[in-house]
Amino acid sequence: MFAGNIGEAQDFESIIKSVELLKENKEIKWLILGDGRKREWLKQQISEKNLGNSIFLLGKFLRNSCPFFLKSRCNAGFI
Repeated sequence: MFAGNIGEAQDFESIIKSVELLKENKEIKWLILGDGRKREWLKQQISEKNLGNSIFLLGKFLRNSCPFFLKSRCNAGFI
């Protein structure tokens, strides 16, 4: 899970490469919470590389929502 700014400094190019390498493992799901200048680029990469079953852009949430996502991720494996 990643929560925060989706921008240049976060190196989403490397994240996309990691998702591509691990996409055959159906138990690994990548959750992205947040927004930023590279969000549309990230959506495009997910579509072009057919990664929609591995990486999920959940959008923007208030900071106090993060414990909910962390707890859900740990207890259920996926929201």
